Amino acid sequence: ERRYDLDEVPPPMAILRDAFRSKKSRRYRLPSLPDTLFKASFITAMARQKTMRGDVDLLFRPMLRGVSMLDWKKYDQVVEETHKRALAQLTGMDAETAKGLGVTV
Repeated sequence: ERRYDLDEVPPPMAILRDAFRSKKSRRYRLPSLPDTLFKASFITAMARQKTMRGDVDLLFRPMLRGVSMLDWKKYDQVVEETHKRALAQLTGMDAETAKGLGVTV
């Protein structure tokens, strides 16, 4: 969460002039357009994910600690670890629960 303490939104020309100043001497600490778009898409994705969680019977969540969004070198490792955790979760499931979910263990 970020808060911007502004009495009023500065005019576009003032923001443009401010963008050419050094970071230390800028008057307005406003987010960039890409930053704003990224955050908006992230919030939308999180809301959609929360809604979709209510529609599933079984949810596998990969462990992503220490993995950044652009850390493609760890992709295979994440997939393998998630697969192992999913198999362990399914194996530990009792037969009645598995049958109700349509899962063959």
